[in-house]
Amino acid sequence: MGFIDAGPFLAKWLSLVPTEVSGQINLQMPGMPSGGGSDHASFVAVGAPCFSLGASSWEYGYTWHTQRDTYDKLVFDDWRNNVILAASLAYLASEEDDTVPRTKRAMPIDPRTGEPRPWPAQRKANRAGGGGL
Repeated sequence: MGFIDAGPFLAKWLSLVPTEVSGQINLQMPGMPSGGGSDHASFVAVGAPCFSLGASSWEYGYTWHTQRDTYDKLVFDDWRNNVILAASLAYLASEEDDTVPRTKRAMPIDPRTGEPRPWPAQRKANRAGGGGL
């Protein structure tokens, strides 16, 4: 998520995850920091290294987060792999002797302003409930 020296850590951890779980991982480093839409954005905003684990484009995409997103769409082999992957990466990160560096990537130029795009900002949490949109 935009931390330029984090790649070797993630690559090392992925090399220790069973190949049947990690074999289709597409590691893109340093990536772009995300400013919203996922729980990891708040970590990115304060400079804490985090990683976005996204899924491939697969048939589930047309129902995701809609009224058609029902239990019968679950692919249990994918869930199993995702749980193993997330747990493995969390464990391996917790056992790491070194701290993952916090060096942020240079942000691309915004064509509208000619200035570098800003790093995502920390936002105040909406605690009102009910979606607050």
